[in-house]
Amino acid sequence: MTDTEDRIMSQCHKWLWNTYPETRHLCWHIANERKQNKIQGAIMKAKGVVSGVPDYVINWKMKTYYIEFKTEIGEQSENQTIVQNQLEKQKINYYIVRSFDEFKQLFHETIF
Repeated sequence: MTDTEDRIMSQCHKWLWNTYPETRHLCWHIANERKQNKIQGAIMKAKGVVSGVPDYVINWKMKTYYIEFKTEIGEQSENQTIVQNQLEKQKINYYIVRSFDEFKQLFHETIF
């Protein structure tokens, strides 16, 4: 994830946390991008870390929403596309968000 994607996600999470406190502890980043050595990587994989899992999850009113943050020109990896397809086959909500304004619009029109 690039610094810009990190900034978009941080801005979105901070806004959600501060503007809608009722969503606190129902939304979080899935820290799947950590750099680690082979041993640490094997341990994480054995514990269930899966490449391509979306960046962020929102649980609200008996529904789950997965969000992948990308820049305007960012593209999904092959594994991210596979995860998206698998989630959507199960009728699970998956969105790619490219800006703070897009996140707010998604939240207001689709989630909240």
